Amino acid sequence: MKRLMLIALLIVVALAASACNTQVRDASAIYIPTDQFEASYTIDAFNLSSIEMVVYYRDGDSERISLTESMLRSGDAAKLLTPGEHEIEVNFGGQATRFTIVLVDEGETILDFYYLNDLHGEMLPDPGIGMAYIGNLFNEARAQGPDNTVILAGGDMLQGALISNYDYGESLVELMDMVGFDAAVVGNHEFDWGLDMVTRYYLDADEDVYRAQHPFLAANIVYRGTDIIPDGIEPYTVLEKDGVKVGVIGSIGYGLESSISYLMVEPYEFLDPVPIARELARTLRVDYGVDMVVLLTHDTGNTLNAQVRNFTGDEHIDIIFNGHSHREEISPSSTVDGGQTLAIQSGGYGSHVGHVRVVIKDGAVVRMQAQNMTRNDDERLRRADADVEAFLNARQDELAYYYDTLFYADRYISREELATWMADLMLKMTDADAAVQNLGGTRHAINEGEAVSLATLLAVFPFPNQVMRATVSGNDVTRLRSQNISVIAVDDIASSGEYVLATTDFLFFRESSQLRDNETVEVAFTNMQQLVIDELLLQAETYGAFDTNNPLLLPQEEGYGKDGFE
Repeated sequence: MKRLMLIALLIVVALAASACNTQVRDASAIYIPTDQFEASYTIDAFNLSSIEMVVYYRDGDSERISLTESMLRSGDAAKLLTPGEHEIEVNFGGQATRFTIVLVDEGETILDFYYLNDLHGEMLPDPGIGMAYIGNLFNEARAQGPDNTVILAGGDMLQGALISNYDYGESLVELMDMVGFDAAVVGNHEFDWGLDMVTRYYLDADEDVYRAQHPFLAANIVYRGTDIIPDGIEPYTVLEKDGVKVGVIGSIGYGLESSISYLMVEPYEFLDPVPIARELARTLRVDYGVDMVVLLTHDTGNTLNAQVRNFTGDEHIDIIFNGHSHREEISPSSTVDGGQTLAIQSGGYGSHVGHVRVVIKDGAVVRMQAQNMTRNDDERLRRADADVEAFLNARQDELAYYYDTLFYADRYISREELATWMADLMLKMTDADAAVQNLGGTRHAINEGEAVSLATLLAVFPFPNQVMRATVSGNDVTRLRSQNISVIAVDDIASSGEYVLATTDFLFFRESSQLRDNETVEVAFTNMQQLVIDELLLQAETYGAFDTNNPLLLPQEEGYGKDGFE
């Protein structure tokens, strides 16, 4: 009996020892490399064990281990039996990590659309995510699904921040190709330097500048009084992705000429995009056999979207990518069925990246799911692409003089205060009675404690407007004051009087202006930004902090002319 008990005890000890040997070793970290994933898997063909995780043990060892269902969070194994995008949690050795898997039914194809609008040249982090991080998302998405990824730009991409402005957007166009943009649309701020300055990147003829590898779209921009689209711009493009044909129509908002300096937009007009989009959608479906149509438009969508949603049959448009108003919105909801039109706009200055996942089967859209992503929504936006970061660092090094801190701001300075500061600067330098600066031309506030450089103020005032000087009526000044525009005057303005007005060419010549035929108008300063640069450099030598209350220092004397100091 004792012998039997001893044998039983030995068996128990052996089993216990065996169990100890099969326990999971403590891990210091685990992660799942994303480069092993495909864009999507059919449910019937998916095999969990085909995915490996990397385990780092506390004793310094590491290895790759195939996943098993026993490692998954409770309930996650059941997710792998249904189509859709699923976040799966893996637990191993006291550590946890997550990955996203996309499963589809047999015969379905996934297309991932990524979208950026109204970047305004903000390639560096703050105020937006930064193109090194956005570029990492795009490049990893293309590496994972090269035939399943579409990347689009919704206009106003180039003009705004110094790092893009200094070479008229050329470096940003090159960067857009580095991260794989498939198409871009024309925005109103692509006219700020003159449209020809931007379209030259999209023409074969100019060998002195970078040649874009993606098309520049706008079907409704024509030379005034004609139906001729300017060279370098195409009305649409057809993309082929994983056996799916996607027609992309480009347009700019109807009436957006009023948001552009009259001198820059005068040769052109913007036709009503609705009938053009309707006709081109039919052409793309009937003549090109596309499986889906998207409208890439620098338009808020306030009236356009409802009109486009009425398109049916061969005229149907599946997705509208909006822009211009910098709103972050998706409508009618984040998930829609095929046959509905989904619209998305993704903030501004790189604050968000739009993502629309489209499921297609038998040449038709089955369903769509949309999201406006920040760094918190996708870990790929929290890692910088090394090549893009090096590209941006090189550009920033070239412009170090402009980015060097001159002084700091001791308090928060609003856009309204900065607009008034600019009006005051124009008033003094033109010896005017009244000066006008629009709030829309004053793009950012300055935060308390913020480092102030030339680049800071050039981002606040990003437009190279001319400063105009003219004699106008008091009624003209009063009318400008009523339009949410900063007006500063040396004395009260009487409606019956005559006054010397200083303002930008954008305001003086804009479409609604009554001043365009004024015979007294003259160019006082060639570039408003030069006034900013020269004033800021003088203040940095004199004051301990930047403040709009600092007395202005630019001299009204010989040697300071239309182009700054001689």
